[in-house]
This record gives sequence, C-alpha cells and structure tokens, in this order.
Amino acid sequence: MANNNDLTDEYVLSTQLLSDGEPTRCATIHSGSDKILELLSGSQGGIISKFILPDSNDSQKQSADASNGGGGLEIQPGGANTRHPHQITAILSSSSLNTNSVSSIYVTGCKDGKIRVMDGNTHELKEVLEGHSNAVTSLTWILPQNESAKPWLVSGSWDGTAKIWDIFQNNNSSICIGTLAGHENTVSVAGLPAE
Repeated sequence: MANNNDLTDEYVLSTQLLSDGEPTRCATIHSGSDKILELLSGSQGGIISKFILPDSNDSQKQSADASNGGGGLEIQPGGANTRHPHQITAILSSSSLNTNSVSSIYVTGCKDGKIRVMDGNTHELKEVLEGHSNAVTSLTWILPQNESAKPWLVSGSWDGTAKIWDIFQNNNSSICIGTLAGHENTVSVAGLPAE
C-alpha cells in the first residue's frame, strides 16, 4: 500500500521554466493581439520574463521547440526600460477580463511602491502609477455592473492601504479614484464578480 503522505506518484513535473536565475515572485497568463498564450512572470531581481505557451494541438511545434531548448523564453520582452528597481511582487493581465472593451495591457506591482502599466503587445512601459508608500503586494480587477463601462484596477500594499485606479481613461492618464486606508498590515486584494 502506498504511503498517503507521498505525493510523488500523483504529480509529475511536466515542464521547468527558467528565466533570469532569480526566484519567481508572481505570474499571470496573458494573450496579446495575436492571441498566443504567454506566461508572464516577475522575478525577485525585478525582471519580467515571457514564456510562449505551447499549443496543445500543435505537437510538431512542441517537438521543434523542445529540440531548440524551449525556444519560447524571452527575458525583458519590452527592453531594458522594463527592468524594475526592486522585486516584482504582483502581475496581472487584462486578458483575464474576458472583454474586448479594454486594450491589451498588464500591470506589475513592485517593492518600490509603484505600479507599472505595460503594453500587452509590445511589452513596453506605458505608465507608472505612484501613490503607495510601500511595496505593492497584490493586484486585481473590479468588473463594472454596466457592460459598457471599463474595469478598475485595485492594488494592495504593505502600507496598509488598497487603492482603486481608473487606468482605462480615454486620455491615457490613469488616476487613483479612491484609497481604502486603516488596515494594520499588508492588504491583499481579491476581485469579485459584478452582481
């Protein structure tokens, strides 16, 4: 009889992804305009890595990628300007919104207290949001009840606050529209569906 505490028979490592050699702090699934799925990760070294996820229906491509040593890794896909000065502690893609009403972006939270908005297709830095006085530890979306309205970004921080951001304004200038203060410790945010 197998030992119930031994999970080695239940789980098998199918793929190991290595990026910049630093521990991965966060990850998200992203899909740009070309609809190719990417795994974006943020490292303790402040670097974003992009892994092209194989198409499970394309076994020939997977075999070719495997023979090339993976072939799907790109470190700092948006160039040197995407390097964060501290560890990336949160990453969130607009792909998770399942809507066509917003542009393809992803956002990162950093230990420097800033949120960076990245273009989802070119991976270039679009904007830096400032307002937290300590590390940004979590990010999520608030979905609107009105389907034509744009979602809001919510950030949680070690500074004991959560902030609500409007980052999909027409003038491409994001604003903080609210701060939820008074928490004693780190704020972890979670998105809830619109009712």
